[in-house]
Amino acid sequence: MWEDDTNPIHRESIEEGELFTLSFKPNTSPKDIEAIKETLVIFGLFGGLGGRSRRGFGSVCLTELVDANKKTEHFNYSLPEYRQQASQIIAKYRDIKEVPYTAFSQYACFEIVKPGKNARQIHGRAGYSYKNYRGNLKTGEKIPFGLPLKDIDENRRASPLLYHIHPLADRSFVVGILYLPATFHHLEQKYRTDNLEQFYRPVTDFLNKEAIK
Repeated sequence: MWEDDTNPIHRESIEEGELFTLSFKPNTSPKDIEAIKETLVIFGLFGGLGGRSRRGFGSVCLTELVDANKKTEHFNYSLPEYRQQASQIIAKYRDIKEVPYTAFSQYACFEIVKPGKNARQIHGRAGYSYKNYRGNLKTGEKIPFGLPLKDIDENRRASPLLYHIHPLADRSFVVGILYLPATFHHLEQKYRTDNLEQFYRPVTDFLNKEAIK
């Protein structure tokens, strides 16, 4: 992700800690605005931009929404409020049982795993915990965390875990993990996911171990 001898052109980026604004075009329909607003709220709770965003790099937090009448909605959560907002989003999709691709469903969940005062520090701790846990698993137990695996399989499959670093109202930070399981691989029948809960058991065991209740 950084400039080096093998990658001399550094990627353009928004600097850490910067604010940026997204604006709707004047002719955007009210229906489209409402749909996009909901997407932005979800993005601000769980999302990120750029390379390795599923591992928490490039995390983005929504700070406010301003409507055409200059009415402003602020987003500045305490830890319980952040957890509650995430739970409310996930609850909207509890009736979805078929999950052919990564999406919210009845299997989705969200956990807080690392609180702290320094965003980079807790990000590093979360990454170490993940690497250490996965490294101690047997080969078959590693597969649900994503592919490829060295010397085993060159197929690609993104992880069902989406990391996000989020600032809180008290100026601390937390690492949140959004878990979105789905059909694991459409081209390889050997990775059958008829039973999502059973297939992803190593992943949910990891979440249960790390979660702060």
